[in-house]
Amino acid sequence: MSANRIAAKSENELLKKGIYELQLNKIPETGFAIQIGSFQNVTSLWKEIGRLHNAWFKKILIKTAEIEEGTISYKLMIGPFPTKEKASSYKENLNLKFGISGFIVSLNQE
Repeated sequence: MSANRIAAKSENELLKKGIYELQLNKIPETGFAIQIGSFQNVTSLWKEIGRLHNAWFKKILIKTAEIEEGTISYKLMIGPFPTKEKASSYKENLNLKFGISGFIVSLNQE
């Protein structure tokens, strides 16, 4: 993943001192998203979430999947978007403005 501008922040800046409210809401498995990373290490996942949060990203999604017995994969995504075209437009701006590359994925239940 290429996130030059966001990655330039030091680890100490990932979550600044303070109290944070986190909400985890299960969303309908419809529409599209832009996958920007895949992690098996939860610490690395949270570091990237912190970077995105500090860059004012609001629609951060995580899709979990068991890839083998006892091993969980965490796919980090931005979205959801109602259409593939809207996701594609956002993806272009994401790369131009933040240097973040990714690919469009369907959120429809498989």
